Amino acid sequence: MIRTGIDMIERIYASGDTIPVEELDPAFFDLSTGVAGDIVQKLANYRMGAVIVGELPAHSTHFADFARECQQLRFTDRVE
Repeated sequence: MIRTGIDMIERIYASGDTIPVEELDPAFFDLSTGVAGDIVQKLANYRMGAVIVGELPAHSTHFADFARECQQLRFTDRVE
């Protein structure tokens, strides 16, 4: 389960930058927890990016705005 930015970096180095949505802590989709911010900041620091694949769980419109504007993460329903 990816709960922190370090978890994300380790996951990318171990298995690549395509991450199934199921591997993300559910707190990632609640911006008030800071989980998404920590992950994005760590990716920016390491100049990395990732692709989150799968159907996103219910989330706020604020998260939708965050996901659309985030440069380090790309969200998709399927691997292309």
